[in-house]
Amino acid sequence: MNVRNVLKNMGAAAGAQGVSFATSILMSLLVPKVLGVTEFGYWQLFVFYFNYVGAFQLGLNDGVYLLKGGSSRADLDKSEVTSQLSFGLFFQSLMAVAVVAFAVISQQEPERTFVLVACAILMPLYNAACYFQYLLQAIDETRLYSKSIVVDRAVFMVALLALLCIRCQAFEWYVYAFCVGKLACLAYLLVHTRDILSRRLYPLSRAARCSLDSISVGIKLMFANLASSLILGVMRFVVDACWGIEVFGSVSLALSMANFFLTFVTQVTMVLFPTLRKMDKNDLASFFSRVQNALEVMLPGILLLYLPMRSILGWWLPAYESSFEYLGLILPLCLFDGKMSALYTTFFKVRRMEGTLFELNAITMLLSGACALVGAYLLHSVEFVLVSCSCAVMLRGIVSRRILSNDVLGHYEARWGEVILSAVFYLSFALLGDLAALCTYVLAYAAYLVVAKEQLYAFMRDVTKVFGTVLYRGPKA
Repeated sequence: MNVRNVLKNMGAAAGAQGVSFATSILMSLLVPKVLGVTEFGYWQLFVFYFNYVGAFQLGLNDGVYLLKGGSSRADLDKSEVTSQLSFGLFFQSLMAVAVVAFAVISQQEPERTFVLVACAILMPLYNAACYFQYLLQAIDETRLYSKSIVVDRAVFMVALLALLCIRCQAFEWYVYAFCVGKLACLAYLLVHTRDILSRRLYPLSRAARCSLDSISVGIKLMFANLASSLILGVMRFVVDACWGIEVFGSVSLALSMANFFLTFVTQVTMVLFPTLRKMDKNDLASFFSRVQNALEVMLPGILLLYLPMRSILGWWLPAYESSFEYLGLILPLCLFDGKMSALYTTFFKVRRMEGTLFELNAITMLLSGACALVGAYLLHSVEFVLVSCSCAVMLRGIVSRRILSNDVLGHYEARWGEVILSAVFYLSFALLGDLAALCTYVLAYAAYLVVAKEQLYAFMRDVTKVFGTVLYRGPKA
């Protein structure tokens, strides 16, 4: 592995996520301060629906990502790549028209109609940008991908700051600002892939055949990703239907706080896919073990931030106090969803186990949905809905670890430290005062690190070795 190149890619991804992180802070801390609770709820509804527009590409982007993974730009059949993009854009434009028609004839609230129409119009343009981003990741041009993220987030952040400065209280203008950022990202990608776009298109029949081949490969991964997002998405649909837009906004704000950590971990580690595709099984096993050990040491530390975050955010956004109570109920899922996103999902792709990933995510989604319905319509408890969905994510992480350990390492060793820490966290804050609960978790985490000292030492050795290689020895092949 070229350590220097991987670290440069990870550094670029970290920089892009730094800009995204700053934008997320504005969206989560300043936007709800300016918008009313109801308007913020509709803004969150737009963001929520927008997360699913990628499903309309039917796995085309994922198929290109999997089939071209490990290639270089010089190896690409550029006519094939461009033809598949054109075919996908045509289909998605038809679907956008269908969504707009549904939004208009369904006679919903004007705000919900606006949200659906905005998502439909943005769908083909955003999915085109994603097509190039997936392609750049596959051919190991992740720094260019990261720059496109910076363009998107930076343009949106400038527009967002302008709206916040004039204290705009109409959520529709925030949607327009969001769209401008996506269009800027697409324009940037078009400029930097013009050598690919300049090639002549295949005839329609051949373009359709190539696209369907990519879809047949990628649709399992697309459904797996869709099912993964619906694990918490179904819960949000149920909350909206049962408790209305204001509670939906509060729950969404809590989830966005948790996603601060998950998005950063996921995007920084996505640069590893092309490199992992080139490794043999022994190197994969070593890498899997090391990263898993590192995540098991680091991720539980996120829970230490809960009480400070709740105190500061509760003071800043008193109207959303319930959101920060909800945050405590869903924050433990970071331990398991973070590891799933950063490691397990990547290895399911590398090992071409998309079917297994889909089955696992689909079962977890059904379990989460069932728990959400029970909590909403039988127990009438938002708290039960959140905790049960977090437990479903926890169960998926445990099963994923078992499957991949057997496949990659050839053996499975049960570890229950994170489950115990999550239980200590829940029980401490449910039964004790805040300070006593924090002290209890600190002691539990310290004990966990003592028990897992071999993992901690291995993590520290790896960090020292990597930076020593880069700083003193140069790149290691």
